[in-house]
Amino acid sequence: MSNNIFNIHPPRVTSRNHLEALGSLENQLPIYSKTPLLYQLDNDLGTLYTQPITSVLKAPGRHVIINTRNNKVINVVKDKFNLKFQPIDGVNIIENMLINSGLDLTGMTREYSEAYDGGRYAVTYTLPAHQIDLGNGDVSALQLVHRNAGDGSWPFTLEACAVRMICMNKQVALDYFSLFKTKHTPNMAPAHGARKIAAVLNGFEKERERWTAWKQEAISDMAAFRIFAKAAKFEVDDQMSLHEILSSKSYSMSKAMKYMWQRYIKNEKRDLGSNEWAAYNAMTHWATHAPASTKTTAKNIVSIKVDRGIQVRSACQLLKAA
Repeated sequence: MSNNIFNIHPPRVTSRNHLEALGSLENQLPIYSKTPLLYQLDNDLGTLYTQPITSVLKAPGRHVIINTRNNKVINVVKDKFNLKFQPIDGVNIIENMLINSGLDLTGMTREYSEAYDGGRYAVTYTLPAHQIDLGNGDVSALQLVHRNAGDGSWPFTLEACAVRMICMNKQVALDYFSLFKTKHTPNMAPAHGARKIAAVLNGFEKERERWTAWKQEAISDMAAFRIFAKAAKFEVDDQMSLHEILSSKSYSMSKAMKYMWQRYIKNEKRDLGSNEWAAYNAMTHWATHAPASTKTTAKNIVSIKVDRGIQVRSACQLLKAA
């Protein structure tokens, strides 16, 4: 078994060139503006006046956040909500960190996505020069994900994970080995977290060790099903056999359970065997590939995937080798 996690650190000028080749996100990222929240009172005084008297008042302690790219209202927040850092500022912090981190940026790709009219956004950097090779072509590349939300639902976040190159599953790291979060407050200092990411390769090595152990840990179909159930928040009746559960109405109505179970039986178990690594990959495939449950929520899939990743991380606590 081999891996090439620890590469020679490239000079910063080379890293900058790799990053600049991707172009700028400035014309895609949201631009947030904070304005006082005003509300209107209409007082209809009956027949004495032909027009109602209208009053416009300011709501104390509240502001509206607007994405000026599309003039959509993102959220109503308290006055202390900090907009010191715009999305372009956050991305610049992350990308300057990448240049100075010592990570090899050769072949790096970048993907931008957003949800809720730009109220939430994520930028994913894939670094193929840093890989975990579990053998037989099962290779995962390092990913760094920056996400943030003008609507206050996500803090300014920087995290590391991996992408399994065979099927492009995003691998959820169980330990927050390179996770940095800070709230939208006057004390927000994301540059501090960006500096911490230079130590990401140590955590990446720990994931390799964990995944290797998962490949060697056998698992029964029922045990795998229970792990999927935790990720999908599906209630398992302990009095029912697996066959009975699979024939039940509750299972047939759970899109998440059906997706993970079919993925496990038809793909991961067949290719990887009855082990925890196969169960894990069935969950990560659901988290990153399964469509939104409705057409209405499809436009917010990036946010849905983040929530699924949290659920997968929780379910992995049931894996013996975790």
